[in-house]
Amino acid sequence: MHLRPLVTGALVVALLLTATLGIAWAVGAEYEDAPHEDHEVLDETQSADIGNWTKLDAPHFAISFYENETIVNSAGVTLSEGTDYDFNSSAGTVYYYNTTDVSDGENMSVDYYYRTRIEEARNIKSIVGIGARLVLPATILVAVAVSIAGFAVVLVKWWESNSGYPSRNYGGR
Repeated sequence: MHLRPLVTGALVVALLLTATLGIAWAVGAEYEDAPHEDHEVLDETQSADIGNWTKLDAPHFAISFYENETIVNSAGVTLSEGTDYDFNSSAGTVYYYNTTDVSDGENMSVDYYYRTRIEEARNIKSIVGIGARLVLPATILVAVAVSIAGFAVVLVKWWESNSGYPSRNYGGR
């Protein structure tokens, strides 16, 4: 048995893996430099869950939140950050404290701003991301299969040459 097909297969897998990783890296780097869009949300209703972080209803692709949120309780009182609540601008979550102005389950009105990448950048990343999520694992599986097959061929050849077991030469050579 010749090893040329296995070596050729391994090279194709290596090239495919390198190309996939290169494209994913290039798109990721370009995505980080893509322009941003700012969005304003007014009067989002959120139920106060005292003692737990509660996520704002911003889209999953929001990359950051500004530290200029305003939260008003059901009585129309503007809450104080640090006293009535804490705001995590990285995650877009609010942590409510049990104070005279906050009751568990009370509906709050939240105004905030968040930032996203422009829609074109998000679309390109999602399209290329599908390829990277499918091609990369498939390439790794093929590489593992080729490696196992190559190891099996070498092991069989070694066993045949060292065990005195007659070689199966079906080609007549």
